[in-house]
Amino acid sequence: MHYQFVTLATEAEPGLFSPEQFGGYASTAVIAILTLLVSFIIIKLVIFKPMMKLLNDRQNLIKGKVEGAEKAEQEAQARIEESKQIIDQARSEAAQIVNEARETAESQANVILSKAHDEAQETLAKADEEVKKIKKTALEEVKDEVTDLAVEVSEKVIGEIVSKSTLEELCNKHANLILDAEVNKIDAEQ
Repeated sequence: MHYQFVTLATEAEPGLFSPEQFGGYASTAVIAILTLLVSFIIIKLVIFKPMMKLLNDRQNLIKGKVEGAEKAEQEAQARIEESKQIIDQARSEAAQIVNEARETAESQANVILSKAHDEAQETLAKADEEVKKIKKTALEEVKDEVTDLAVEVSEKVIGEIVSKSTLEELCNKHANLILDAEVNKIDAEQ
């Protein structure tokens, strides 16, 4: 019997740290590592790369829009500067026309005064009327050009927020106010 007991002792269950158990632990660890690597590769290919591509595309789109907005702003500033130059040029031309008309009227008045005082008064009145008409015509021409330019600049700057007809109405209204002020200023100078 003693022999059977020894046999029974050697046939007992293997221990927690036996070579068979370590082999099972090692195979489980290898399977876990392989599963982790396969999961990482799948996540990287299926989720990470498309997500990064989407983020890069979005970033490029936003950059493009910002650059476009900056370019549009620069163009608007250039047009505003151009408009200011045109307005200044138109004012100087109007002043030159007024000066030329005034000189013409004065020379005509001097010639007529030498002939007769009555004829001089009548011719002077006609010359003043003609100067007013020339000034008014010149200012209306400038107003039309400035109004068209202001509408174009406003359309570029404001865009679709305000309709073109509303912009034209506002520009015409302000241009008429400026035209009336210039005519009154010219009349006051005389």
